[in-house]
Amino acid sequence: MDKIKNFFKSKNVQNYLISIAFMVFGILLIIFPQSAIKWVCLASGVLLIVCGAVKLINYFVTELKIVGGNSLAVSVALIAFGLLLIFRYEFITSIFALIFGIVLTVDAVLKLQRAVDMLKLKAKSGWIVFAVALITLAIGLVVIFNPFESAVTLAIFVGISLLVDGILDIASQIFYSVTVNGSGEDSQSGSNKRVLRAKVSTENEEQTQNETDNQNAAVNGDPVDDKIIDV
Repeated sequence: MDKIKNFFKSKNVQNYLISIAFMVFGILLIIFPQSAIKWVCLASGVLLIVCGAVKLINYFVTELKIVGGNSLAVSVALIAFGLLLIFRYEFITSIFALIFGIVLTVDAVLKLQRAVDMLKLKAKSGWIVFAVALITLAIGLVVIFNPFESAVTLAIFVGISLLVDGILDIASQIFYSVTVNGSGEDSQSGSNKRVLRAKVSTENEEQTQNETDNQNAAVNGDPVDDKIIDV
């Protein structure tokens, strides 16, 4: 059970799951452009209410150990937003394009940060992630300004955008993970090499000092130290 919890707590796994959710929602919008938003709002509303109710019950039945927590506020907020999605889904649908345009724009900014980090590590794939970020930013801005005359056309475009963004996000995450892990391995390898060189240098100095001491002892007629140092 702990392994499963740790698995889902991993930041990479969470990013991949979000990207997959974007892709699934995008496919639904492409196939069902007129009804997908409504059903997603209703399903999301029910899910938020359930999560909020569970957190609320847990708050009242669990002994209070920390003063100043936000479990009660979060629970109420989840239930309130869930009710809004269910009973005012028409309003959510009307600002749907704006919401997802903002989401895509924020995602593009995060990709830009990831690209800059990769370029600082001198990874050539950072330019690929940078290009992906610019594409995502362009799509987000198009969705926000909504140049389409038909709501159905807009829904299909948003669906395609979410599908493409999910694929690009998974690709950029893979490039980023490979770059960071590779850099860590190179750094560790370089550190090991430096330690080895320092060890060999120290042993050589000890051997040289020992030989010098033996020569001086032989000249003075003192007993010779037969200490041998393995390199």
